[in-house]
Amino acid sequence: MELSDRTVFAIIACMVIVFGVGVGLVEMHPNVLAGPKGPVNIELEVTDRYYNSTLGYQPSYFVVVNGKLTSSATISIPDYTVINLTIIDKGKGYNPIMPQFLNVTGTTNGKMILRNITGNTTVVTSHVNALGHSFTIMKGSSVLVNLPVVPMHITNAKFILHSGVFTWQCEAECGGHGNPMGPPMGVTSWMDGTVISE
Repeated sequence: MELSDRTVFAIIACMVIVFGVGVGLVEMHPNVLAGPKGPVNIELEVTDRYYNSTLGYQPSYFVVVNGKLTSSATISIPDYTVINLTIIDKGKGYNPIMPQFLNVTGTTNGKMILRNITGNTTVVTSHVNALGHSFTIMKGSSVLVNLPVVPMHITNAKFILHSGVFTWQCEAECGGHGNPMGPPMGVTSWMDGTVISE
């Protein structure tokens, strides 16, 4: 069966387009076709800092870079890459939270590892009964990653995000001076911020 010149041209054009799209994807996001890279280590710390004269010292998330505490307002991570996240919570208080945020969500194995700051106790868990804070990454109202953060513990978990700009926030009611939903809850670089995955 013979193919007309038009048919042959159309087949060749389709092959060139498909090849071009594939090359473009690999150049823009080489991990899309190759699978996730990594891991990349990110360390966060929850510790108190001075908020204002009314509230005094309040808990705040920091990004640890070369042993120094830096702003958590924007956390940049590579997309399609295994992120090995460690959170050190130096606080001692527990806070109320909605039950769904007591569960681990969005990690590569559905679990996280907890280690006691003062000892060597290690527990692999997918649920905790009480916490001080959460580290929750959201896209709109959808929870992508949720880690319950337990006071005086080190939390470790792995996850992967696709490209995008997301919000991170603490879902525990950790506001100060009898206002559990008030500051530092919802305050950027304290208990709220942005995750950029690119």
